[in-house]
Amino acid sequence: MVIHDKCKAAGVVGAGGAGFPTHVKLNCEADIVIGNGAECEPLLRVDQQLMLYEPEMVVAGMRYAMEACGAKEGKICIKGKHAEAIRALEAACQNERNISVFILNDYYPAGDEQQLVYDVTGRIVPVGGIPIDAGAVVQNVSTLKNIALAQQDIPVTHKRLTVTGEVVHPVTIDAPLGMSFRDCIALAGGPADEEGYGLICGGPMMGYVEKNWDNVVTKTTGGLIVLKKDHPHFLRKAAPQSFNRKLAKSVCCQCMQCTELCPRNAIGLGVKPHLAMRAAAYGSEYKDNGLFSCCNCGVCSFYACPFGLTPSAIMTEAKMALAQSGVKPQKRTPDGAHPFREYGKVPVHRLIARLGLTKYDVPAPLLREELHPGQVRIPLKMHIGAPSECVVSVSQQVRVGERIAKAPEGKLGVDIHASINGTVRAITANEIVIG
Repeated sequence: MVIHDKCKAAGVVGAGGAGFPTHVKLNCEADIVIGNGAECEPLLRVDQQLMLYEPEMVVAGMRYAMEACGAKEGKICIKGKHAEAIRALEAACQNERNISVFILNDYYPAGDEQQLVYDVTGRIVPVGGIPIDAGAVVQNVSTLKNIALAQQDIPVTHKRLTVTGEVVHPVTIDAPLGMSFRDCIALAGGPADEEGYGLICGGPMMGYVEKNWDNVVTKTTGGLIVLKKDHPHFLRKAAPQSFNRKLAKSVCCQCMQCTELCPRNAIGLGVKPHLAMRAAAYGSEYKDNGLFSCCNCGVCSFYACPFGLTPSAIMTEAKMALAQSGVKPQKRTPDGAHPFREYGKVPVHRLIARLGLTKYDVPAPLLREELHPGQVRIPLKMHIGAPSECVVSVSQQVRVGERIAKAPEGKLGVDIHASINGTVRAITANEIVIG
């Protein structure tokens, strides 16, 4: 089997959050593969520890990714503040001719793939485009590790994530897929129930408010952040869209700070949140082509706006409306980045302070013990594409790594595997329960 086939059979998808099937992403011709170890979301500690403790696996995955797409160069990107991890990566790269470490500044969102492409190559991904349009493939470092394991026929059965916030012992764990958020929070000494507490799944900027603590870890879960429900940042994340629209109509003064500090606007992509806010205020549609380049990083909402408004939510709504009406982006490559881009980068330490999360900016060491939850509920759709199709039956005994669902024929998808040893207890249209 070729590299692509092994990735599909092992169920490898983008681990950084998007969940795009890796075998499809690698099926291209690229000049460079960029390993994304920026981990730009505050409070999360997954990628930095992976590069520190398992640099050889990251480098091996990079080697396979480069081979798969014919790239001549590989750059593993990491922030300069992670000195120990940098030394480990550089040692792992010392015998590699075409793989090296690229040091990033500590700004948000350094891990946005379009920022990475520009930082590493100086090329700009066009509006409505993806990195391969600029000759690059971007893979999260956790995905690179999974690519390497796939070549040994070891499938994806666990997801490494950070559990932090209002917990006694912030921790990073290798959670079996399908393990409940509640069980993960308990491992960190967090609250036993939701009374008075809220949960953000992912990072504090791009993550979403999760109301059901019994929902489960998937291949794209990167973090669980527990906050008190009256924390200002949680209140803003949890605000209903109707409230956001009312504020846009009554409070926005068109100061343009949201647009001035937009990271994608800074590389010339024409993302202009202030115009989306203006359209919302007047009850009109915002249809500018640059809207398609908004990545919902949240800088406009949680850092730039002096009134605490949420332009990113308005932008997301406008983008969805365009997509639903059948409007597609026109690919356009800008002439160049804004000359003041470097001065507009958002320092992470200042962002954390602005969010009111400084007290939670603490280590979350890797828990090395193997986890054995009594039950897992493994979703049949943990990726972009079609749900996988169940290939097991109720009462069947399964072991870790055994295939329990296959990619549907002729559709975008991957295989799914058991994450614990046990018996198939139930099968629904959405999940397989093992206990």
